[in-house]
Amino acid sequence: MSQGNMRATALGRFFPLNLDPAAYTYTKASFTLDGTWRDLDMSAIIPAGATAVWLHGRILGAYSGLRILFRRKGNSNTAEWGGLIFQFVTHWYHMYVPCSALRVIQYNASNDSANITNVDIVVMGYWT
Repeated sequence: MSQGNMRATALGRFFPLNLDPAAYTYTKASFTLDGTWRDLDMSAIIPAGATAVWLHGRILGAYSGLRILFRRKGNSNTAEWGGLIFQFVTHWYHMYVPCSALRVIQYNASNDSANITNVDIVVMGYWT
């Protein structure tokens, strides 16, 4: 990553990734949809020293109330979790999620795989 791509932000130094936004980094098949906290290892995508990731994606469910939550690995403070509630229409979102020193975040998706149509996520960049 060249220093020319770095952007200073309130979260620290931001580095955009030059991934193809038409090719999702993670899809529904990447997630275990069982209602428990699971690890999402991003060490192959973001470098050591990253402190947070920028996720962009879309979600779609068969009914309202399905959810996917994200948090820094091991953070049990519910005030610091980010999450999305599925709707009947495709919902696009941006989310900033702190990551652990090992570049891992955690997710918790509703235990209803049959009714979750899409979970498509692109990692847009990271902060150090």
